Amino acid sequence: MGKETAFGSEKGYRDYGKIGKDLGLRNDVEGIRQILTTMYGPDPVAAQRSAAIVQHCSDANPTLFESLFDEMIKVLEAPSHSSGLRVVYRALEKLEIPDDYQGPIIDSAFNHLMDPKTPIAGKVFSMSVIANHLDRYPELKSEFGLILSDLYPLGSAGVKARIRSINNKMRLELELC
Repeated sequence: MGKETAFGSEKGYRDYGKIGKDLGLRNDVEGIRQILTTMYGPDPVAAQRSAAIVQHCSDANPTLFESLFDEMIKVLEAPSHSSGLRVVYRALEKLEIPDDYQGPIIDSAFNHLMDPKTPIAGKVFSMSVIANHLDRYPELKSEFGLILSDLYPLGSAGVKARIRSINNKMRLELELC
């Protein structure tokens, strides 16, 4: 018997996506809170399934996550699977982050952006979270710009496209070669 995979059972990715969309449309905060706790639990397969749910829920109803910052920070601190970073940063880029949470979330985004072990999608969405706060924290622009400049030459097409977009939108004036 082979290793269990997240989407190789009787339920596939689309099924988990439908669950997420349904949670979002029903405004089920407690349901999505429980799903988020699985993403920093001991089971990486359950965490990956939960990530599919969270992604579709945040697409259907991003405001549902406005009371779940504590849970999202826990996922960022210790995800059971790398998909947790991607979907949490993806949800966070759509939200107005309250003052009390901005420091830990932006710090986490910088740490994941600089970590060579962070998957590309986690880096791309963490860039957006940081960029969304540069107007409020202009002192971060130079550090952010240096990091983006370092990432650009070795980045995938997706990383390069996001860096160019942020550079243009935030007027970072990076020389990207």
